[in-house]
Amino acid sequence: MVAGEGGRAFLRVAADLPDQDDQFGVGVVLEGGQAVGVAGAGDGVAADADAGGWISIVMTAGVSIFGISFQVDFAKDVGFGPLVAASSMGVMAVINGIGRGVVGWLSDRWGRKPTLVFVIVVLGLAQFGVIWAGDVRSEWLFLFFAFLSGFGGGAFYPLFAALTPDYFGENYNATNYGLVYSGKLVSGLFGGGLGSMVVGAWGYDGAYALAGCVSMVAAAIALLLRQPGRSGGTAVAQPRTAS
Repeated sequence: MVAGEGGRAFLRVAADLPDQDDQFGVGVVLEGGQAVGVAGAGDGVAADADAGGWISIVMTAGVSIFGISFQVDFAKDVGFGPLVAASSMGVMAVINGIGRGVVGWLSDRWGRKPTLVFVIVVLGLAQFGVIWAGDVRSEWLFLFFAFLSGFGGGAFYPLFAALTPDYFGENYNATNYGLVYSGKLVSGLFGGGLGSMVVGAWGYDGAYALAGCVSMVAAAIALLLRQPGRSGGTAVAQPRTAS
C-alpha cells in the first residue's frame, strides 16, 4: 500500500513537472503513456491499426526478401563481376544490421512513424536505383543502392516493434506485435516465390520496378497508421483530476 501510494504520488508530481525541471523527460513519457492508455485498462488489440501494420510489414518485408533473393542474380545478369555481386550481398548484410541501430537514434528525434515511412521510402527508391545502376552498367552505383536496400530492408523491423507499445500500450504488447510480425510469414512467399514468377514474366527490371512500387504503397499505408484514441492525428484529451 505504501509503495502504491508513493508510486501514484511520484506519477502526479512527475507529470506536472515543467519542461526545464524534467531533466530525463519523465513528463513526456507519462503523457505518452496517458495517450495510449498504458495506465488504464484500455490497452488491447486495435484491429484496424493492427491490420494496417500487418499489411505494411507484409509488403515491406516482401520487398526486403526479394532484394536479398535476387540481388546477386541480377548482378550476374547485368554483367557485373562475381566480386561485385558477392560484395553487394556483404554490404547489404552489414548495413542491414547497422541500420537497425541507426533508426533507433533517428526515431528518438523524428518520431517513430516519420522514421518508419522514411525507411520504407528509402527501400523503395533503392529498388529503382538498382535498375538504374544496371542500365548504366555502374558497379559503384549498384553497390550504393545495395547499401540503401540493406539499410531499408532491416531498419523497419525495430520500428514496427517500437510502434506497437507506443500505439497499443504495454499490457498486450506481445499479442499485438505478434499479430503484426506474423505478416513476415506471408512475405516470405510474396518476396521469394512470387518474386521469381515476376522475374520470369517481366524480367529483372520489371520485377525491381514492381518491388519499388510495392514499397511506396507500404510507405503510404504506414503514413496512415494512427494511434487508437486519436482522430486526425490529435490525441483525445485526458482530463487531469486535481490532487
